[in-house]
Amino acid sequence: MMSFSVPDKIESVDDSMQIERCDFERDLPNLIAVYDQFNAIRIGTMVRDETYWQVQPEWRGQDPDLFWIVKQEGKIAAYLKGGGSIREFGYLPDCERSMISLLVHFFKYLKLEGIENSSVDDIHESRQIFGEIGCEVSESCNNSAMFRITNFASILQKATLILEDRLRNSNYSDWQGTIRIRYELDDQMLIIENGIIQVSAPITNPTIDLDLTQIEVLQLIFGDFNTDYDLISILFPLDELLLWDPDNF
Repeated sequence: MMSFSVPDKIESVDDSMQIERCDFERDLPNLIAVYDQFNAIRIGTMVRDETYWQVQPEWRGQDPDLFWIVKQEGKIAAYLKGGGSIREFGYLPDCERSMISLLVHFFKYLKLEGIENSSVDDIHESRQIFGEIGCEVSESCNNSAMFRITNFASILQKATLILEDRLRNSNYSDWQGTIRIRYELDDQMLIIENGIIQVSAPITNPTIDLDLTQIEVLQLIFGDFNTDYDLISILFPLDELLLWDPDNF
């Protein structure tokens, strides 16, 4: 991350740049195109489909009033997700002025909110754009991390051996039934029969039905999930990261 102080003097926005609130239903196809092109040569960014874009605000807590876009010739040229910091931005090639107009708009928002310091992802474009408007940035240390589940079924399939071991060594060793685990981006079923656990697509009327948020799924995996289901507490115990034997070294 890079930190920056809001400039004392903020330049005016180019009148030809029309800044507006992003309308997902209307703007999503253009938004996806900008994101894909902006991140095409970057390592580590997510491949996002329409479903991902639509549900992301639910677990990221994005204020829709702070999601701004600039259009050129009727299509999105740049976008910025704001808040106390710049959560995300992107722009098309040769549309730096559109991006700068969004930054200036964001600076004015921070001023109105009385926020003097903020942050932005440390990528090449950040340094370039901020340099053009004379805003100094500095590297900051971030002691937190964000995890995204990209293939929940794969995680569960790889974990079946350790889940079976936990089941076998518990008072629920003879338990049989189904456990449905669903969250915003996926829906999977654990089928338990004769001590064997299989992962499958969901079926109706599961024995245990867990309807979770993405954060709760991460808590489940990282051993920080509290539940009233004794069986779930056995399969996903507190303070035990979900690992399988090949990774225990």
